[in-house]
Amino acid sequence: MDDAKRSILKMLEEGRINVEEAERLFEELENSRKTTVNDKLKDIGKNFEEMAEDINDRLKELNKEYGSKVKGTIEETGERVVELLNNLSREIKKWFK
Repeated sequence: MDDAKRSILKMLEEGRINVEEAERLFEELENSRKTTVNDKLKDIGKNFEEMAEDINDRLKELNKEYGSKVKGTIEETGERVVELLNNLSREIKKWFK
């Protein structure tokens, strides 16, 4: 049990708050933690999308430089990376809807 929960229980035990107030505080504590996790995961998803775009752009540049030698393989790889990271981002967002 973490410190915040202990503090709520101690206030309840000491009679400084009643059961309803303790329940409300527990709910608020849990909701604030969920929001924090959701925000962090949204940021991770956004970072994946940005990484995918950066990788794809760089691979397109490489394709321009060496395209005649690799015949589009680099660009296809970039598109696959973008698709993979976008799918990962969507899955992470689904977890927290």
